[in-house]
Amino acid sequence: MYILKKFKTFTIGASDSKEINKIKVALRFIENNAVRSFSSVKLIRSIIVRPTGSYDNMLFPEEGIYVCEPKTILESSGVYLASLFIHEGAHMFQWKQGRKYIGDSAERDAYKVQRNFLKKFGDASEVEWLDKCLEEQWWKNNKGIKKETNFVQSDQKLIRFCKRYIEGKL
Repeated sequence: MYILKKFKTFTIGASDSKEINKIKVALRFIENNAVRSFSSVKLIRSIIVRPTGSYDNMLFPEEGIYVCEPKTILESSGVYLASLFIHEGAHMFQWKQGRKYIGDSAERDAYKVQRNFLKKFGDASEVEWLDKCLEEQWWKNNKGIKKETNFVQSDQKLIRFCKRYIEGKL
């Protein structure tokens, strides 16, 4: 069974109410503590938890959909999860401004916003983890090739999942 819940301007979809509640808490934290970042995060219309066993997350700016994994939600602290939404909100802002929202400079810009938030509200280990991810250039696969972030070039299962969501068939 898949649950869809409205929260403020967001539609949150997940197969577990724990995931939905944790997302709501993270969004509320951003709204109350990082108002400026929240305006960019609100550009994401839907946060969808795709029930697979990985940590892969993907943003579809044109559709306003952020797709993430249960492990990302459940294993992150509330502050770190909020920082992930801030990171994706930065990409949404880049897209809305007509700037590149994928690639090295886009990721570094989103990283800076996320890191500033984590330095203020997270703990040192979370900042260290984020720095390590930047150093490893998480937005590239293991061959140094940029991962694509649009429907045409993403994996077919994810495409079908998002299309079913958009069509209201989840």
